[in-house]
Amino acid sequence: MESAGINFFEMVEHSSGMAKTVLLILLAFSIVSWTIMVNKVVVFRLARKEDDRFLSVFSKCLTL
Repeated sequence: MESAGINFFEMVEHSSGMAKTVLLILLAFSIVSWTIMVNKVVVFRLARKEDDRFLSVFSKCLTL
């Protein structure tokens, strides 16, 4: 991300302590958000497999 002769890392290096703290908090919450999203994908895939398994057994039953 080079623009006007200064890159992102140089901007962070020369920023104040408060700005670095905000960037760290944003990074932490971003990691947490991605972890939650990936976890949801895994859970929904497992639920779909269990649902398919249940429906195949349920459709083979003659009576409830």
